[in-house]
Amino acid sequence: MNIKQEKIAGMKKEIFIPFFILFLLLLNCFLKFYGIGNSSFWIDEAYSVSEAQRSLSQVIHDSAATDNPPLYFILLHFWCGAFGISESAVRSMSAVFSIAAALLLFFYAKKNIGLTTAVFVSLVFSLSSQQLFYAQETRNYSLVALLSIISAIYFSELFSSRKAKTLPLLTLANVLLIATHYIAGFLIACEGMVALIFISTNRKFFLQFVLSCSLIILVLLPWASNVFNHIPEPGKFWLEKPTFYNFKGVYIDFAGNKFVTVMMFAIIAAGTFATARRWLVDRKREKLFLPVFFNTWAFIVVVSVYFIAFIRPVFLTRYLLFCAIGLYLGTGYFLSILKLSSGLKISIAVLLLASMAISLKLHPEREEHWREAVNLVKKIKTKDDVVVVSVWYTSNIFSYYYDKDIFRQYNEMDQRLNKENIFATSKMDSVSFQKLPRSRRIILVQSHQVDDDPENSVMNTLSTYTRKTVSADYNKVQVYVFERLAGKK
Repeated sequence: MNIKQEKIAGMKKEIFIPFFILFLLLLNCFLKFYGIGNSSFWIDEAYSVSEAQRSLSQVIHDSAATDNPPLYFILLHFWCGAFGISESAVRSMSAVFSIAAALLLFFYAKKNIGLTTAVFVSLVFSLSSQQLFYAQETRNYSLVALLSIISAIYFSELFSSRKAKTLPLLTLANVLLIATHYIAGFLIACEGMVALIFISTNRKFFLQFVLSCSLIILVLLPWASNVFNHIPEPGKFWLEKPTFYNFKGVYIDFAGNKFVTVMMFAIIAAGTFATARRWLVDRKREKLFLPVFFNTWAFIVVVSVYFIAFIRPVFLTRYLLFCAIGLYLGTGYFLSILKLSSGLKISIAVLLLASMAISLKLHPEREEHWREAVNLVKKIKTKDDVVVVSVWYTSNIFSYYYDKDIFRQYNEMDQRLNKENIFATSKMDSVSFQKLPRSRRIILVQSHQVDDDPENSVMNTLSTYTRKTVSADYNKVQVYVFERLAGKK
């Protein structure tokens, strides 16, 4: 290519980039906002919104007492103050984070790999079913994805740049990452492994990363006891030891379907082999930075958490969703270096994207249809009825759909529900049944019974003293209506 041809190619790129960025932005806005409020909350989303209603001091206090770090809830607190607490309003914060992540991923890949790969990787992220699902959920996983990309940006700059601002920005990104989700701290461990590999050829990079980690420890040290006090323990946490099926399932979730998973693995395997052969010839270790980083991010972290989960049950797709970004980047990078024709590479990329697009589910539904279940209760409940909500912690989401004023008064929520003849419990026996107010009917709203009431004591007790007349299933939320038996108090 002569100088004139190079100038023409450069001009085409300059014209293409802003148009693609606009397309990427519009595509992500459509995918992430389309139908965002269609599905009702599920229990964890209601918890997030409930926390966001509290004062900042209360949010931090509650986070210290649980396994949920506070940053997401603090941001959601301000977001709710500005936009309200409807499903679409609170979920939109996650959508904004995910849209920003797609754009940043494009710029990161463009700078470190190339324009074509940047287009491919950003589209893979945009068409990921899992990324879309959590972009429409009131949880912290889209924020984790965004902060992971920011961390990768500054980690890569630390390797190749000598800018003074890089180290403090990397430190800040990683502090915020841990303050959003503790498992995401494994990305910092991944960066540490990569830095250690390059200690002999880029000693300054390694020492700067050690300094960054030291600053992170210094900043988060006052919070450390809260983290260690809430590490999940076997038998006391709802997750169990993972199986190989769970391990395989994580990558299928990342890719969207089995075909894309196999293709991604094949591309990465072939590219890793080609990289190793090239390194044996030229011995230029600095060229190994990106492939080592992406493979460590996509695989070593997942494998590490998998084996840790046999001691501490923490292995779940959404906990590890930030590792999917390493998989996407690795697939794009290794496809770009394979000695294949440009036409074949484009065909492979289009095939992968088309398969992901076919598998994509727009405005994905949540597992629990609380809005519909509570609307039924509101429709059939009379002043002579008693409502039992089981298990006890589902009173939070029940109150959201029953009466938002009650939901907002979180300190008085149980008392105000009781005044409406609504009582939350996980278990029931004859004594607790007798304490319920006299009523013609008892309406039971039941969910998560398997976790907190495996013997179904609530149903068994009600069946002893009442007769079931109506039942309705709202996808893991059941509504039953019982009438008192004659002669039963």
